[in-house]
Amino acid sequence: VSQSRYTVNALERCLAKNNQLINNQSANQQINHNQNQLDNIITNFKQARAEEEAKKKAEEEAKKKAEEEAKIKETITNLQKFNNSNFNELATALQNPNCPLTELDLESNNISNEGAIALATALQNPNCKLTELDLRWNKISNEGAIALATALQNPNNKLTELDLWKNKISNEGAIALATAIQNPN
Repeated sequence: VSQSRYTVNALERCLAKNNQLINNQSANQQINHNQNQLDNIITNFKQARAEEEAKKKAEEEAKKKAEEEAKIKETITNLQKFNNSNFNELATALQNPNCPLTELDLESNNISNEGAIALATALQNPNCKLTELDLRWNKISNEGAIALATALQNPNNKLTELDLWKNKISNEGAIALATAIQNPN
């Protein structure tokens, strides 16, 4: 009887330890499960925060670009009647990568060679997007025509239409323009 009592006690202790181990194993599994859930929550939070920051940055950049475009448009609108003294400001605006202008009508603005040279400089800039330029009824002579001809031959130039009707261009300027038009650029 005493040995069987000893065996029963030993079995009871063994069973208790076994139950303890089972409880510990179950607790460990629960801890691991909770840790995995916590890791997923943290990962999702970090990802959401990164996406939110990227979205905010993109919105700020878009706002900045829109403001810059509006400023450029306002500058050009404010220069309704151009003169040769403010053509450098126009040329600078046309060279801005955020300038959206592709067409520009400067008909009858008393533009002389100085203004044509400023425009020619802008046309050679890779950021200038002008494809159509109307310079009819101005005061451009050979010097301005030659500057524009040089710009037409530049690989960065995007003009497909240039109107110089009723300017003061003679044979020298006309020949420079004709040569430029034949250039593959």
